[in-house]
Amino acid sequence: MGELLEVAVNPANIIITALSIFIVIYWVTVIIGIFDIDVFDFDMDVDVDADADVEVEGSSVIWLNSILSFFNLGKIPFMIFLSFWIIPTWLLCININYFIGNSSFLIGLFVLFGSLFVGLFITKILTYPFVKLYQKLEKENEYDSIIGKICAITIAATESKTGQAQVKTNGAPHILSVRTIKGMEMQKGDTGLVLEYNQDLNLYLIEPYN
Repeated sequence: MGELLEVAVNPANIIITALSIFIVIYWVTVIIGIFDIDVFDFDMDVDVDADADVEVEGSSVIWLNSILSFFNLGKIPFMIFLSFWIIPTWLLCININYFIGNSSFLIGLFVLFGSLFVGLFITKILTYPFVKLYQKLEKENEYDSIIGKICAITIAATESKTGQAQVKTNGAPHILSVRTIKGMEMQKGDTGLVLEYNQDLNLYLIEPYN
């Protein structure tokens, strides 16, 4: 344990060790309730102006966002991503510097940059289950947000025949597959109320709304 501590505070490892300590302190504060898990979270989506003057910059931003998305940054809370990046990088750094007998801060920087790059691929693998989990949660939240909304029928629906309806949003409307409650029939142009989501049938149950 003493040897590990000595290696961890070696000048070659001091930066990544400090970052790892920050990660540990953060999760301790989350566990005891001082911070929420998303306290340092931020949106990775960048809006790009379509004006010709920023076409090059816009392409660069899109290219950068594609790289970040490849490594799952933006798909999960930032601190989860950072934790799964920094801790493996720390393990790589202390082991590499230990085996090459390095205590130089300058050489340690090169090891750190290389380890950070390799750590990104490790992070992509380690965060994959979390990406799937958060995608599922976001989908469930999307379903919940539609319940209780008013919809406009675009294709006739009955209790046994699946139709379609639109729910207005601030952007493009949500297109829903719908069926009515028992004994009801709704035609194109009717207004309905979204009651619930049927996960087995992958459609929404609606009723007429006056």
